[in-house]
Amino acid sequence: AREQLLHLAQTTADFALVEGCYRTGHVWCALVGATVVLLQHSITWAFSYVYVQTMAGGSARRPRFVDSILAFGPFGVFGFDQLLVLDALRLVCLDEVDFFDLADLVPTYRASRAVFAAFFQAAPVLVLHAALARARARAASPPALVFATPAMSTWDGAVVAASLTLAARSLVLAVARLRGGALLARIPLVAYMSTVLDIGAGLPLHALYTHTMSAYTLGWDPEPDELAQLCAVLSHNRSLVALDMSDRGLGDEHAMQLARMVRGNRLLRLLWLG
Repeated sequence: AREQLLHLAQTTADFALVEGCYRTGHVWCALVGATVVLLQHSITWAFSYVYVQTMAGGSARRPRFVDSILAFGPFGVFGFDQLLVLDALRLVCLDEVDFFDLADLVPTYRASRAVFAAFFQAAPVLVLHAALARARARAASPPALVFATPAMSTWDGAVVAASLTLAARSLVLAVARLRGGALLARIPLVAYMSTVLDIGAGLPLHALYTHTMSAYTLGWDPEPDELAQLCAVLSHNRSLVALDMSDRGLGDEHAMQLARMVRGNRLLRLLWLG
């Protein structure tokens, strides 16, 4: 719930920053900020659309709920983000939605969404903050009064501080988690990031590493290196309630890694390995 609320707060602060820039005469900053927010939602929608088209097996196997989200493009992504906030607060229950072949959509989307928001929204917003600070420094006298010029009120200063803090937190946390997941899976960072961009089309390594998934079934026979990566990440997971890896050729090393997960995961109730 905390991550969903912080993402909502970041988006709200960025929208407030856009409004404040426009109101104080920094029209170019407002346009850039609005474009960044819209572009980030558009990129998320594009990757989600590709994943759904690939995994759904045609519209007959795609729930109307997902179709309605995709139909609204980036605005559908924004609306779905709000549903995720309500779901995290237990005000709605997305687990009750029948996703057909897209059962892993929500947990993998949560994990990928944080990365998209960090790199396609938070990072550009930080650049925008730097440009805005430089522009105001040129107009301020002395330069130390960058955020205290008459054109910017106390509220505007608070919005700038909130947007800057949340954007920096989002980017630093995303980079740290990506690096940590890649090290745990023992694969290059670029290869690990590709699994995030796929939004669950392959192994949901990042969703398992960041504990956004409560149930997982390995539905195909992975390559030996893929199985090793999966078991390495599973050894760290603390969110799974049910795990099914039946008849997947687990070796002794894999069993030891899964044993670490069983010892450390108090939520785990169902485990199939036979």
